[in-house]
Amino acid sequence: MVPCGGGGLTTGTALLLNGSSTSVFAAEPLVGGARLAASLLQGQLCERDMVGYTCSDGLRTSVWESNWQVLKSTEYLKACFPVTERQISDALNELREILGRPIEPSAAVGLAAALYHPDLRAFEPQDEVKTWNIAVILTGGNS
Repeated sequence: MVPCGGGGLTTGTALLLNGSSTSVFAAEPLVGGARLAASLLQGQLCERDMVGYTCSDGLRTSVWESNWQVLKSTEYLKACFPVTERQISDALNELREILGRPIEPSAAVGLAAALYHPDLRAFEPQDEVKTWNIAVILTGGNS
């Protein structure tokens, strides 16, 4: 699960893991974010939400066209999950408890999607696997 703003980290992760048994998912703020989820749904790159506000200021940017060329393919990216400010705040609190220190909101977006986004469960393995491992990339200038 990779937080997505301009898409560089998400694209790099997707390219690195392409062909492996690992699926790559992106997460973004529902309001004020890059709108990658909307872009995937519409099949074309959407401009970011200029009106809305998100506490995840590191993700308040648009996906770059060069990154979109990779991310629009399900071969590289399985899905993008937008999360609410409340979900980001709850994930921040979880991280603060686990790590014992504050972390920036942009870093909590991936955890918020992994913990709270109901559509992620559609990708859960349906075979005999008893557990499902999800890695969340924590990143940001203040992390």
